[in-house]
This record gives sequence, C-alpha cells and structure tokens, in this order.
Amino acid sequence: MSIISIIKQGLDATEELATLPFALTRELTGDRNNPSGKMLRQISQIGQTAVSMPLRFAKNLLDDQEGNRDRRQWQDRDRLDQWSQEHTDQFEQLGRS
Repeated sequence: MSIISIIKQGLDATEELATLPFALTRELTGDRNNPSGKMLRQISQIGQTAVSMPLRFAKNLLDDQEGNRDRRQWQDRDRLDQWSQEHTDQFEQLGRS
C-alpha cells in the first residue's frame, strides 16, 4: 500500500467524522413541513458541504498526483526505449565499420 493510499484513507475517515454532526442534525430535525426544521436541514447541508470541500480537494490532488506518477513512468519508459533504440543503432553501425 502506497503512502498516497494511506493518506487518502485518512482523508476519507476525516471527512466521515467531520460531516457526521451535520448528517445527524438533518436526521433529527425530522418533520419536513416545519419551517424551522427545514431551515436547520438546509443550514446543516451547507455546513457539511463547506467542511468536506477541502478534504475532497485534497483527495483530488492526491488522485492527480497518483495519475501523474503513472504517466511519468510511461514517459520515462518511452524515453529509455527511444534512447536504447537510437544508441543500439549507433553501436551496430560502429560494429559494422
């Protein structure tokens, strides 16, 4: 398991804990026809979004970092293959001379 995976798991757990009070508030307001309950649910939803947004940004950055690492590996491999092909041809030409 990579360090990025461990960090992402930690961010997931943190997001669940940070948003739990908001989810419980919405659950406990119950009556959907009650104006104060409706307002409390809406405020709770906004708060939950505000709390979880930075954690989601961090997870997205880690996902991008992980994707870039894979892409860089392929680019490095392509460069190595290209270099190997070019120099193998040069060495073969030197061997023939």
